[in-house]
Amino acid sequence: MISDFSVFDFKITNFLSPNGDGINDYWYDPVLERYPNNEVWIISRSGSLIYHKINYRNDWNGNRNGEALPEGAYYYQIDFNRDGSTDYSGWLYLTR
Repeated sequence: MISDFSVFDFKITNFLSPNGDGINDYWYDPVLERYPNNEVWIISRSGSLIYHKINYRNDWNGNRNGEALPEGAYYYQIDFNRDGSTDYSGWLYLTR
């Protein structure tokens, strides 16, 4: 079982533009498809948890509870194997 995902040097997509043009309308990255037993958190710049998903399937569209979030930077954390430790984290930019 993999425990150190940093050896893979992933470059997770850091841009989301859910404007209905079919390009980057969802936060999508093929790396996440390889690890279906993942857990994802997206956090606002102020530190509020705005999205949490177990077994994330590349389907977040920049909304929270059906409401469009404002443009800006959001922090994310990914636990690829759900062992309780963050394996990858970074910033993504949401634009509309």
